[in-house]
Amino acid sequence: MAMVPSLKSISTLASSHVLLDFVEETNPEFTEYLLTLFEDGVFSAVTEDLLIILLQFYSEKVTDRILKAVVPCHLRELKVDKCLPQLTFFGLTEVIKKCPHLQKISLKECDQLMSPGQFVLWRRLGVSITALCLESCHNVSDQVVKSALRHIPTLQHLNVSSCDSLTETVFLLNEELQKEREFTPSHDTSHHYECSLISVDVSGCRGITATAVRHLTSLTGPTLKNVNLSWTSVCIKCIP
Repeated sequence: MAMVPSLKSISTLASSHVLLDFVEETNPEFTEYLLTLFEDGVFSAVTEDLLIILLQFYSEKVTDRILKAVVPCHLRELKVDKCLPQLTFFGLTEVIKKCPHLQKISLKECDQLMSPGQFVLWRRLGVSITALCLESCHNVSDQVVKSALRHIPTLQHLNVSSCDSLTETVFLLNEELQKEREFTPSHDTSHHYECSLISVDVSGCRGITATAVRHLTSLTGPTLKNVNLSWTSVCIKCIP
């Protein structure tokens, strides 16, 4: 016997169709009215389920305004992997502004959002992001990663795998200080390090060498526990 869908699931599906104009007889005024209600938080009970449906099945139709309207303010993890071609730099900023408890963000294959200025705004908003995924973003340059590291002091987990524009200086934020640490090592763990990264994934980044790993360790110090170096240019024998 087939299961009867709940009223919540029916309302969530109906809302997604109206918001995205999938129903031919949808009145534009009603769509605008429904969107306004979501923006005002009237339907907060279904927004999280609605967000999942929109991102999974109708991502190409999600605009800045729709995403901001349906994102619940208590959201802790946002995953918009490769799926929101209409999402802009400013739209993402508005979403982050709405979600002060956001801790994890995945922007896999979201090349249109890759800008050093993005992370400057995040810091001004006071967000406490602990995990950032920029996997397979070809527009991720050394400057983009350095901006993220400088302006997200709470960052612990960074995934830049398959970002093929990165070079061996990507983790060299303070050349004079870091090189001093690298060539005059100290066992004193009381030093203040610029970053508190715990894990970094640079797999598939052919520009990453043993020099880049050395810079990473001098940047993070003793907090660093895991580094994925698969398919990089690092020779394991070169790492002490």
